[in-house]
Amino acid sequence: MAVKVSIIVASFNYEKYIAETLSSIQNQTFTDFEVLVVDDGSKDRSIEIINSFVQSDSRFTLLTHPQNQNCGLQKTMELGLKQASGEWVTFLESDDVWTKDCLEKRLQALNTQKEVGVLYNDIEPLVMSGADAGWFYSYAPRVFRKVSSSQTPADLSRDIFYENLIPTFSCVMVRKSLLEACQWDTPIARWLDWYLWIQVLQNTKVLFVANKLTYWRLHAKSWNYKKSIVSYYKEYSLFRKKLSQLFTPIFLKAKDRSKIRLINRSAMYFLVLRFIAIVQYEGIGKSIKKVIKRLI
Repeated sequence: MAVKVSIIVASFNYEKYIAETLSSIQNQTFTDFEVLVVDDGSKDRSIEIINSFVQSDSRFTLLTHPQNQNCGLQKTMELGLKQASGEWVTFLESDDVWTKDCLEKRLQALNTQKEVGVLYNDIEPLVMSGADAGWFYSYAPRVFRKVSSSQTPADLSRDIFYENLIPTFSCVMVRKSLLEACQWDTPIARWLDWYLWIQVLQNTKVLFVANKLTYWRLHAKSWNYKKSIVSYYKEYSLFRKKLSQLFTPIFLKAKDRSKIRLINRSAMYFLVLRFIAIVQYEGIGKSIKKVIKRLI
């Protein structure tokens, strides 16, 4: 029987956190959901812990790749989507946590917004020992302010090309049909989410829920903390080249000249505009210090 919401949890070697993550789902005040936990070849006790939920709660299902292989996030998410039966698909990373009313508040917000295909909520960081949360506070509140100040529901079909406005998989809910229409072959694995949202938001409006319904765990060895400007620029240029190849034919067919010009702008153009946005939010002095830190 189809459910209202399918929850996809991508699991990989997070035995330390997975029980807390799944418990936060199990304790939701809204209950018409299924949970598809897709394990990507974990070598720790993750599968044992997941199975304890599967055995005690019929809403939980464990999925694995053949021979329990490690296939990466893209294939893991696709497997979960293929098995999902819900009208809406939402995600919770296996080290993150929801408030108990997360799904309830999201669906309440959607009740009067029938044309919306994407909803996401504000987030609270869970800062682990040794983690530098500076990048989070210069990023998440800034992009949330952008969407919260927009007309609701918001059309972010252009804004999403400049920067990922949805910080984590764990705060978003999408109509399944929109995800099924996406190409998943992102050139940069870490930006799978952004690659999907760029596609999805060309076809729907967005609703933002200002409540902090997601706790996003920040780790000391996070890529967001380690990345340098040079390595970032190389990957970003590759990412934008792929977007140009994907969207130029689509926008040509739609005769949307403004988006054709936008998608074929250089990577540097977008990065300069992002730096200007950061300066406007944080001030020039603090912004320049961050740039210098990334160059060292």
